Amino acid sequence: MKTRQIKIGSLPEKTNNAIKEAVSPYCVCLAPMFVGERGEEPLFIASGTLIQVQNIQGILTAQHVVTNELFKKSTHLGILLKDEYIQKLPRKRFVVRSVANPVSESKGPDLAIILFSAEDAGWPKAFKRFYNIDKYRDDVLQHPLDEALGAWAVCGCPAEAVNMEENSNSMKRTICVEAHVDLSGLENTWEEETYDYADVSVRYDDQNNIPTSFEGLSGGGLWQVPLSEEADGSISVGAPILSGVAFYQTAVDNDCRSIRCHFRKSIYRSVYDTLTSQ
Repeated sequence: MKTRQIKIGSLPEKTNNAIKEAVSPYCVCLAPMFVGERGEEPLFIASGTLIQVQNIQGILTAQHVVTNELFKKSTHLGILLKDEYIQKLPRKRFVVRSVANPVSESKGPDLAIILFSAEDAGWPKAFKRFYNIDKYRDDVLQHPLDEALGAWAVCGCPAEAVNMEENSNSMKRTICVEAHVDLSGLENTWEEETYDYADVSVRYDDQNNIPTSFEGLSGGGLWQVPLSEEADGSISVGAPILSGVAFYQTAVDNDCRSIRCHFRKSIYRSVYDTLTSQ
């Protein structure tokens, strides 16, 4: 099979949009809230990816999101599904499964799943999709796609891309956000003990409208998106492969920063084992 290297910034806009459309249906913005007499108060923004293992459905995210003191303070979990539509549910209706507690902010490991109750698992499907880990598990672990093929994308909800407008009449806030997809280059991958990791690079000279900070992206999915060139020179986008979870950003250096993610084995082995062993 012939391959051709294409710089990320040189991908046609149509291809960029197709990549975004392929991965964003699995991404959700998380807004833990305190709901009281004074109305609704969003406490912070984080990201998650809707996943399914066997008959278990939940939100894959970073462990430091659910151990945040503000998360513990929250009475409700707001899940932004589409445009301004946010579903607010009492936090006590969710069960949090810890996969890995971080040794440090930058080193990880840093993974958790927020599980839907049986009564709540259906409504996200009206707006989003659950990524089926079982369907792709054997292929990803035994015959993974070459890391040099396709595009790499991180999909989540950076806090600075979120607009919260207060409505003085209803004492509520309207949260406006769209899943943010940054095309990235895979820098390197490595393993430590039972977890694997990947650093992906974001170059500020390659793309426009890149957030100055990726705070809020924690829990967002890392995706490998297969690309193929057609006979007419156009680029087609294949089914995306969930390949990791973002949990840390480095400082900007020479117009470039890295987003640190868990990688394939952490998802298809560690997350899978956590959900199927209990």
